[in-house]
Amino acid sequence: MKRSIVLAFGVLFSMGCAAQETSVAVPEAGFVSSEKYTNAFFGFSLPLPQDSALRGFALPSRSHSLFGLQSQAHGLTAFVIFAKETSGASSTLARKAAAGPKEQDTKKINIDGKEFWRSDSQQKSSAGKMRTIDYETAINGYLLSFQIISFDPKLTEALQHCIESVKFFDPAQAREMAGPNSREYHPAVRSNN
Repeated sequence: MKRSIVLAFGVLFSMGCAAQETSVAVPEAGFVSSEKYTNAFFGFSLPLPQDSALRGFALPSRSHSLFGLQSQAHGLTAFVIFAKETSGASSTLARKAAAGPKEQDTKKINIDGKEFWRSDSQQKSSAGKMRTIDYETAINGYLLSFQIISFDPKLTEALQHCIESVKFFDPAQAREMAGPNSREYHPAVRSNN
């Protein structure tokens, strides 16, 4: 009897700790290693391209800035992940967000069982051809966005492959999914003042 009371207390205590740990999570909570970025709030892992020219950078303060990389090796490339809390987050809102203010064509795709909307546009400038690709999905009351802006076609393709290889999981498993080589990640945010 005494043993079962101690066991029951232990189970309740660990459940309380787990609940407390998940309740303090914010959209920016995550882990990073040289192989992948793992978000602990939404529950996804993104493989990272193994390009030595990629560097992290201070993200613009925009809704919830989750992760960002940049490269200047073959023209500027910027890759960002951010989330915007919205009431009634839906597939329709995700499609509209992907289309943007210019109402670009969008394509519905499936990434690891989640519906995403994707837009792809190009602009010519004096610096070359700039490609902008946007992936949007509605998840847990947020619009989750993965965006690439790049002058480097090879790196753009690598980043697209990474986005389309995202794996979703129960956010409570984030530490385990991140792996032993990961460290906690707290994005550096730059103010737009």
